[in-house]
Amino acid sequence: MASGDASVKSAIDEDIKLNGMFKRHGWKVRVTDGVAVFKVHMYESLGQIWEGYSKNYCAFFGGDWRIALLCSIFWYILEVVPWFALPWYAWQVGAWAAAPGNRPMPWLDMTGLAVTALSVSIVLNAGTRILSRYTALGFGWVLLHPLAGAVLGTIMGNSALRTALNLGATWKGRTYASS
Repeated sequence: MASGDASVKSAIDEDIKLNGMFKRHGWKVRVTDGVAVFKVHMYESLGQIWEGYSKNYCAFFGGDWRIALLCSIFWYILEVVPWFALPWYAWQVGAWAAAPGNRPMPWLDMTGLAVTALSVSIVLNAGTRILSRYTALGFGWVLLHPLAGAVLGTIMGNSALRTALNLGATWKGRTYASS
């Protein structure tokens, strides 16, 4: 194993390949939180984030763009849609409350409001905890979650599309063929 990283240098997902090489040689590999030990700054711009995540996302799924695209759609449903659905459901409840008559609130609207509010609440809670643990950023940044979710979901879709169309990926001056 003296060749180390040289044997995986041309791989688009060299970290995953290196992990597999260690495992094949009998080493135990695990992912841990090393933030107390060291910090790594990988990206300088949104363009670099876009390229870096686009090259790795589909590779994470073994190059299967269909699974990557499905996960991108699922990401939007979980991470972005609730933020837009919550105001809509709140408007529906307001319209129901303001309407004349004493009719029961539609079951779908009550359920949708509850599920959407719970989803947004979980994201706010988890986001606040993660930001307070790993960064000095305040709660206000958590409110940008829908934007960050939309950007990441779009990057995921970009990775799937680039793989499906055999466009490959560029990273730090190197061009990789689609896996």
